[in-house]
Amino acid sequence: MDRATDTRRPDEPTVSLHHVDNRFLPLRVGDLVRALQGDATRFGALAAALPGVATAIRDVIEQEACRFESNLVEQYDLFNPDRETVLPDDAERQATHETYLMLLGQLDYLLEKANFEQLDDVQIASAIRAANSHGLKVRIQPEKVEHIALWVRGHGQQTKWFRTLRAPLKGEHRCYDLYRRLAVIVRLKGEEHLLVKIFKDIPQADIEALLPHAEVQMTLWDRVVMLGSGAGVAGTTGMKLFGLVAKAAALTQALWVLLIGLGTIAIRTALGYRRAHQTRNSQRTEHLYFQNLSNNAGAIHAIIGMITEEEVKEAVLGYAFCRSQIDPVRSEDEFRSRIEAYLQSRFGIEMDFDAPDAIETLDRLDLWEDRDTFDVLPPNEAITRLKEHWNGRKTVDYHLQNSKQVSK
Repeated sequence: MDRATDTRRPDEPTVSLHHVDNRFLPLRVGDLVRALQGDATRFGALAAALPGVATAIRDVIEQEACRFESNLVEQYDLFNPDRETVLPDDAERQATHETYLMLLGQLDYLLEKANFEQLDDVQIASAIRAANSHGLKVRIQPEKVEHIALWVRGHGQQTKWFRTLRAPLKGEHRCYDLYRRLAVIVRLKGEEHLLVKIFKDIPQADIEALLPHAEVQMTLWDRVVMLGSGAGVAGTTGMKLFGLVAKAAALTQALWVLLIGLGTIAIRTALGYRRAHQTRNSQRTEHLYFQNLSNNAGAIHAIIGMITEEEVKEAVLGYAFCRSQIDPVRSEDEFRSRIEAYLQSRFGIEMDFDAPDAIETLDRLDLWEDRDTFDVLPPNEAITRLKEHWNGRKTVDYHLQNSKQVSK
C-alpha cells in the first residue's frame, strides 16, 4: 500500500517499522527466468540460452543445500520437540552445550543466507511498546527465556477494519506496518528443546504475541465488563438489604443476605476473569493459527528452500548482466545498480540487490571467463562446467563449512 493512503489516526500511538535491509527479491525463479528469456531487446541472443544456464546453476545450488539440510536436521534432532524417534543411549541423549552453540550459529547462518535480518533488543523492545495485538494485551516474561532471536524478511502494509468508539457501527480502516516473513528461534529456561517457527504477514505491534513466554492479560474492556457484572449483583444485594433494614427485619437475616451477596460477587468476578482470560487466549490462538507457516524441522526445511531460491535468482541475474553484450558491466557498482534499475523498471521492485553474494556464487561455481572485467563464460561452456561441477560434487560441503565458521 502507498503511504499516501495511510489511514492511521493522528493520535494513534505507533512505532515506525524497522525497514530491513531489503535483499529479498519477491519473484519465483521460474518467473524471473521467463522474463529474462523474453527480453531479447536487452539481452540479445543470450536470452534464449538463459533457461539452460539457470537449470544447471540450480542443480549445483540444490546439491549444496541438500547436503547442508541433512547435516543440520541431524544436529537439530537432539533439540527437536517434535522428534518421535528414540535416541540409542544416554550418552547421545545428553546434547552438549558446544553442540547447542554450534546449532545456533548454523541457524543464524541459515537465515542470513535466506536474506533475513535479525532484530536487535532495541527493535524488539520498540515493537513490544507498540503492542496492540489485535485487541490483546500481552505481558512478556523475559525471566523465562534462555535464548531468543527474531529474524525478519520483507516489509509492507496491511489495512484492517475495526469497530471504534467514534464509529461503533460503521467502523474504521486502520493501516499497519508488517513484516512479510518472521522467524522465531527460542529456548525457554529449564527446557531441552529449541523452538524454530516461521510466520507470515506479522504486524510489528504483534511480534510479542508470537513469543512462547508471552502471557495474555485482560484489557480495560474486560475489566469494565467484569466489574459491571459484579456491580449489578452488588446493587441487587444492596436493595434487598435496604428493604430488610427498612422493615426492621432481624439482624441475622440481613447478615445472611449480605454474606450471600458478597459471595456471589466474588464467584461471578472470578468466573468473569477466567472467561475473559480464556477468550483472549482463544483469540490469540486463532490469530496465530492463520499466520504460522512452519515449525521446527519443517521450518528448517522451508528456510533451506528459501536459500536455494535466493541464490539461484542472484546467480542468474548476475550471469545475465555480466554476459550481456548489449550493456556489459565492468565494476561491482555497475553490477548492483544495473540489476536494481532493471528490477525497478521491469517489475516495479525496489530492493537492495546483494551484489557481493551474487559475485561470490559466480566465484564458487567457476563461471568467470575474466573476473577482473566481469566477463562470464558463454552459455554452452557455462552449462558444461556446471555439469562437471555437479558430477564432481565440488562444493557439496560449501554451506556446512561456512556455517561452522560462523559458529566458532
